[in-house]
Amino acid sequence: RAQMLMYILHRLRKDGRSPGIPVWVDSPMAAKATSIARRHCEEDGIDPNLAEEILENTRITRTVQESKQLDDNPRPMVLISASGMATGGRVLHHIKALGRTPRNTILFAGYQAPGTRGADLVAGRRVVKIHGEEVQVRAEVDCLDVLSAHADRDELLTWLGQSATPPGEVLINHGEPEASAAFAEAVHAKFDWPVRVAAPGMTVDVAAR
Repeated sequence: RAQMLMYILHRLRKDGRSPGIPVWVDSPMAAKATSIARRHCEEDGIDPNLAEEILENTRITRTVQESKQLDDNPRPMVLISASGMATGGRVLHHIKALGRTPRNTILFAGYQAPGTRGADLVAGRRVVKIHGEEVQVRAEVDCLDVLSAHADRDELLTWLGQSATPPGEVLINHGEPEASAAFAEAVHAKFDWPVRVAAPGMTVDVAAR
């Protein structure tokens, strides 16, 4: 998703729809993923020249010290950090340092699961606990729901439909209870396959077929 954001910001800048302010990526995982994507961009159908152009206009932190210096930078910038739901990682330090200022914006990229700091902030909470400290968030907070990193219902059904042989059973995992139950019904209705929603403590025997 970091690479998607880099591309979107590049397009906005190139089309003259956003000012040419610096874009920083501050996430060790995103930095490694970007390096891998750069090496294999042609295999993914990405123009290598476009990839180089995006990277020329994106600054990636390489050290903890560089990350800390961003919080002291008084100039405008776009800062892409992780985790995306503010459950951990470097973004917590940035929220503590930059989220107190009304002129800043905290923009979440994608769905915020209930119980996370991201969900609390999007819902309007303006005091969150970070590293044991109560932090008053005065920055504008918004969310781009369309930037989910996961396939949606129809995409998952299409993927399942490509199975060469019917599975013995489909287990629905990694989702909210209502959404998981609805998707289980959709799978059964479309394929008439045995399907269950995974539950805490459930044991599943997986046999080679």
